Amino acid sequence: AEIVKKFEDKYEFRLKSQVKSRKFKPKVFEDFWHDIDQIIDQFGEETQELYQKLILIEAMYAKVPQKWCLPLIERLGNGERVDIVKNIPEQYYLPLKKAIRKVNLNSKPVWEIFVLALLDPNSL
Repeated sequence: AEIVKKFEDKYEFRLKSQVKSRKFKPKVFEDFWHDIDQIIDQFGEETQELYQKLILIEAMYAKVPQKWCLPLIERLGNGERVDIVKNIPEQYYLPLKKAIRKVNLNSKPVWEIFVLALLDPNSL
């Protein structure tokens, strides 16, 4: 929604005139890619937080105890940078690997859009 709003605000006059004339010139909008990149950068940090929270939620479903996951989710929500792998005991690495693999695959298009560095489950 934010991308659409920014586009409409930036090109309001041009859009109205092109709709009126029923002639559309796409080249007029070519420089909008810079705005899209800026928005993606803006949401990149939030996406990293979301990615880590999703892994921790999946880890709980995979039987990693809540006592390890919930405090990390809370710290992430407070804006802290957290190494979720380092903060979970090794004995839970197998279910954590499964959670990482699942989150990486299920939301792959989103992670690619935001050029997110994914955790490698094989590195555990």
